[in-house]
Amino acid sequence: GYVCTAGSDSLTLFDKRSMQVVGTLHVGSEPSALALDQQQGRLYVALAGEDAVLAIEVATGRIVGRIALRLGDRPKEMELSSAGQVLAVLNPGSQSLSVIDTAGFYEKGRIRLPTEASGLFLEKMPLRAYVTHRRSSSLSAIDLRGASLLGTVSLDEAPIDGTASDAAGIFYLINDFTAVLSVFDSSSMTVRERISVGPDATLIRNDSATGLLYVARQDGEIAVVDPRSLMAIDSYRLQEPAAEFAIENEENVLFILPRQAAQLVKINLISKRELARLPLDSAGRAIAVMGER
Repeated sequence: GYVCTAGSDSLTLFDKRSMQVVGTLHVGSEPSALALDQQQGRLYVALAGEDAVLAIEVATGRIVGRIALRLGDRPKEMELSSAGQVLAVLNPGSQSLSVIDTAGFYEKGRIRLPTEASGLFLEKMPLRAYVTHRRSSSLSAIDLRGASLLGTVSLDEAPIDGTASDAAGIFYLINDFTAVLSVFDSSSMTVRERISVGPDATLIRNDSATGLLYVARQDGEIAVVDPRSLMAIDSYRLQEPAAEFAIENEENVLFILPRQAAQLVKINLISKRELARLPLDSAGRAIAVMGER
């Protein structure tokens, strides 16, 4: 597994079973986001301090590609398509989204976003990126194949983050100032259902193996939501809110980066028992784990 932490120019490499640090990998100034292509064995690293994205060969730790973005982009979030062919990079410094072709490793398109972005997620079919705009209560849809902005729609709520269902045509948004999660039809861009998840949600992730949704909240709880029954069915309690987390398939565990604590927490998804904590040099920003789903 890989973790990038605040104030570091390196990634921390850890053994996900023993929860021991096994090395560090120097990448450059302010690594801010990670995207892992498990099929190709390639890790993508966004460098906010260098306005660049690196491609690293997992087996060797060798940097095999680098794309220079524009001065002041300060890339913060990335999402990789399921086939690994397209990388979407959110650039808050220039209020834009870069569409990167991973085969040739070049920026094949750049979309100017209408307002400040708060989140980024992808839909598999059709291949689209969605950018949430919290302050303007809107959502932008981007065609990643054509690298073009499809449009921006105004919403009733202020979206913070989102995730798409593996089933075509459905995605989910968590919203500010409300305790509900919105279920959207992507073809009509309208709300189909609303699910109560509790107040102050900050992150949402889809578990591709089960179809369940994991929603992190400010109070440290991670709610488990079944969108088929339109309700929360379980929860995990932490001492502080999660900055990021990853769902791992081989051991069926949750790896969590707390927002302030310089630690990586490992929790069993079935028993909800905390299995281990790995001390870090500083608070974690992003995590990528081989075997994650």
